[in-house]
Amino acid sequence: MDKPISAAENYTMEEAVTEAKRCLLCKNKPCAKGCSVDAPIPEFISHIAKGCFEEAYQTLAAAAPEGRIHGEDAEPFCIRAKKNAGIAIGRLERFAIDWHNSHS
Repeated sequence: MDKPISAAENYTMEEAVTEAKRCLLCKNKPCAKGCSVDAPIPEFISHIAKGCFEEAYQTLAAAAPEGRIHGEDAEPFCIRAKKNAGIAIGRLERFAIDWHNSHS
């Protein structure tokens, strides 16, 4: 029996992949520049878009050994945020962490 998705888990795998595929993978990485730890945000999002959730988590963990990059702080820097809804970086970060925690 599947457990219900909590507010912290927030995305199903399909929803996370769909959101990640919206990322433009910008060459200049404005989201990473807006991140307090200069995390490789497009890289971790790219892993999620491919369904490689553990790789996404490992990319985040390498950038922020304390466990969080605070992706929501980088969201205003997303190019998509200028014209419409930016990528939900914080929610994708939580998804990757929750996925790792439930599969390790």
